[in-house]
Amino acid sequence: LSSSGKNRLNWVIGGFYTNETIDRTQIANLYIARDPIGIDVIETKDKSETLSAFGDISYAVTDRFTLGTGLRYFHDRRRRSRPDTPDQSGNFHSLNPRFYASYAVADNVNVYANVAKGFRSGGFQGRGSNAKFDPENIWSYEIGTKGAVDQVRWEVTGFYSRYKNYQAFVFNDSFTGSLVNAGNATVFGVDWSFSVDPVRNLTLQLAGNITKTELTSIRPGAQSNAEGDRLDYIPDYSLSASAEYRFDWSSTAPGFIRVDYNQVGPGTITDRSLGIIKFASSTLNMLNARIGLEHGGWSFELFGDNLAGENGRQDPLEAIGFGTRPRPRVFGATVRTKF
Repeated sequence: LSSSGKNRLNWVIGGFYTNETIDRTQIANLYIARDPIGIDVIETKDKSETLSAFGDISYAVTDRFTLGTGLRYFHDRRRRSRPDTPDQSGNFHSLNPRFYASYAVADNVNVYANVAKGFRSGGFQGRGSNAKFDPENIWSYEIGTKGAVDQVRWEVTGFYSRYKNYQAFVFNDSFTGSLVNAGNATVFGVDWSFSVDPVRNLTLQLAGNITKTELTSIRPGAQSNAEGDRLDYIPDYSLSASAEYRFDWSSTAPGFIRVDYNQVGPGTITDRSLGIIKFASSTLNMLNARIGLEHGGWSFELFGDNLAGENGRQDPLEAIGFGTRPRPRVFGATVRTKF
């Protein structure tokens, strides 16, 4: 339920309710040195009943300056049943505030700041263990700008986050694993996006981010990580660039041609209990292209994906044999219609 948005004072209130049951059977063929040693079957039933309520209120102090705050309550009741582990249950809850402000420097240029607390529910560890892992909490801080001047548009945001009881996935003695609380962590960096129309019908875009992560403290007894380790799976950076030109094949058939380039920096995983120390994925370079037209309610498109034939490690889980590679070079066509 929300206000009309036509006054200086605006508000929204609402809630969510979910009741979820997941029955899962995992079957794995086990090998040692490529010799089969049997089949492992794991059956799990997870139940989660969540309820949350939230409210947000903002006030336009002036025509250009707005202040706001919000609050969210979250409650999660979880249960797990496994044949090799006693039944487990737990209740996890959190009260999360938010504070924000925005200022219109000009009609199409804003600066803003946001401070918010986040929450990720706790749960239960893997087979043979009756232990729980605690909820993860985060305080995040953002400051940025968004705007458009003539043919130039931009978004730039700096961010800093502090995690408490950061949840990390670690492997146990078998091929399975579980979530544990590794300790406290920080994440900081910057996101940006720029686009410009240098000439009519041509749009150039450039976007990316730089992200630095670190475990700043380790919980007693943690064996998977050490202080100073990077957080798993998060790339150091990413970059993307695109160019799109719109033209007419005929008076009734508009068309376009588009080229996209994406580079994703390496991410890592660390599990010192298995001797895996910052195993990194590859720096990936992906080049795609499209050309198409529309006519009479139909659209036609020719495409080429991964034109450079990138075949690097897409996932640092290759450290334990679960890695993936990008899809090979693909050429194709699509046809669409509306009816």
